[in-house]
Amino acid sequence: MKKVHVYNLKDLQNGVTAQIVQMPSGECRCRLEALGLREGKIIEKVSGMPFHGPITIIVDGRQIAIGWRISSRVIVKPLKEFGHGA
Repeated sequence: MKKVHVYNLKDLQNGVTAQIVQMPSGECRCRLEALGLREGKIIEKVSGMPFHGPITIIVDGRQIAIGWRISSRVIVKPLKEFGHGA
């Protein structure tokens, strides 16, 4: 059985397409859902700014930015596994 790796959105490499598997609860979840994010949605990470800056993703053809702290609470599963290091 193949092991499935999941990551925080902030830890996903730039350019990787992934599926959202878990989102935070409460008001944070409501705000993300208003932006079109929910479990099962396919997203692509465009970039992550250094020093805890915002994470930019593409969802439903729209580019949006999410704060670093919130992106650390969104769990995603890459559609293709990516390597770590060189």
